[in-house]
Amino acid sequence: MNHEVLAPERIISTFEFEGLPETGHVLLQTVKFEALPDNRTRMIAQSVFQSVEDRDGMLQSGMEEGVNDSYDRLDEILKKM
Repeated sequence: MNHEVLAPERIISTFEFEGLPETGHVLLQTVKFEALPDNRTRMIAQSVFQSVEDRDGMLQSGMEEGVNDSYDRLDEILKKM
C-alpha cells in the first residue's frame, strides 16, 4: 500500500508477505529518486523490517533474487525509452 507519493522524489509504502501461515509480516519501504546528469536517475530503495527474523526469512525465500531480476528488467525497459 502506498502511503506517500511525492513525485518525482519519493514513494513510501508498506508490503505484507503473502504465503506465510500467519499475517503481520509487514515491511516499510522508501524509494527515493535522484536526478543525475545525462537524463539519468538514481533509485535508492530502503526496506525496514519488523524483526531480524522477517528480514532473514525474506532473504532465505529467494525474494532478493526476484527483486534484483525486476530491477534488471526495468533497466532494460528504460534504456529503450
